[in-house]
Amino acid sequence: ASYPVGTFPKSTLSKNPPTTFSEAVFSLILNNYLYIWIFLNIFLAGTLILWYQRHKNRKSFGKPTVNFDIPKDEKGKILQPAMAGTIDTAKLDKNDIVATIFDLAIRKYIKLEEKKTVRKLMPDETTQKIIKLKKDDGKLEEFEKTLFNRLFQDGDGDEVKISDLRLDFYKTFSEIEDGVFKKLVEKKYYAKNPKIQKGLLLFLGIVSLFFFNIFLGVTFFLLSRKLNGRTVLGDRMDYQIDGLKLFLKSMNRNYKWQTEQLYIVEQMIPYAIALGYIDKFMEQLKIIKPDYNPTWYSGYHGGFYAGYSGFYMAASSGITTAAPSSSGAGGGGFSGGGGGGGGGGSW
Repeated sequence: ASYPVGTFPKSTLSKNPPTTFSEAVFSLILNNYLYIWIFLNIFLAGTLILWYQRHKNRKSFGKPTVNFDIPKDEKGKILQPAMAGTIDTAKLDKNDIVATIFDLAIRKYIKLEEKKTVRKLMPDETTQKIIKLKKDDGKLEEFEKTLFNRLFQDGDGDEVKISDLRLDFYKTFSEIEDGVFKKLVEKKYYAKNPKIQKGLLLFLGIVSLFFFNIFLGVTFFLLSRKLNGRTVLGDRMDYQIDGLKLFLKSMNRNYKWQTEQLYIVEQMIPYAIALGYIDKFMEQLKIIKPDYNPTWYSGYHGGFYAGYSGFYMAASSGITTAAPSSSGAGGGGFSGGGGGGGGGGSW
């Protein structure tokens, strides 16, 4: 029997059906691309944004109040300046390394020395040195040991010039960064190293844009900037650090207390460096103790207040955080700290 053309609808079956699993999957995606695009760019992207809004501040502690004490963990152990600075900004930067150097000096492991050499027919030469006072006594954190060993090359030599760190310190910086975040994860302040999380989100963003999923790609890029992997416990510690920042930047709230507790105030110098308030802190400290001349620092400027900034800037410029580029420029930016904010949610 024969039927006129058009009696039955045309077959939707492919004349060349896929022969492999990958071809079948590709054919399925191609035939349903519009629905997949809508799911990824509207439903998934929207769900991620709503999730972030609900989890970015999982616990509110209210407006920070002034904290006159050095940060301590739940066991009452002092939180080192580098860890405090890293919690505040969700990254380790130059300030945190310089703060650790000053902290080791205050704890009498090292001494900071700045000398000026007068030269004929040439500009005078200024040299900043770090001198070892004692060996590791087992009380240093692992990342502090890494820095200490790098400074004195595993016990070979008792002093090092700051200028000698410029060439390859970025290798040590990477080890210290891993050590700091490892410690913060152990203390349950972070779920993971934010650097890994950020890299994954950036990768997903690039892949999304490659397949023209613009909204999803932009969402991943935004999350890579907002999410920091800090836990609720980390948010609580960040709240304490924000309170300390209020004290460091306006220390003139209670000069009487500071005069009586000068030992505690001295220990806050590294925290002022790590959190980006060293200049304001020193201005106030000079009012409290104008003749302050610590034993852990020796300079030629005529006093600690006139000379600390020279050592501070030399250490900042001498520390490299990334491998030099082909043009020879030192890697890594100099961050002023003072970031922070609410927790970004961890996953």
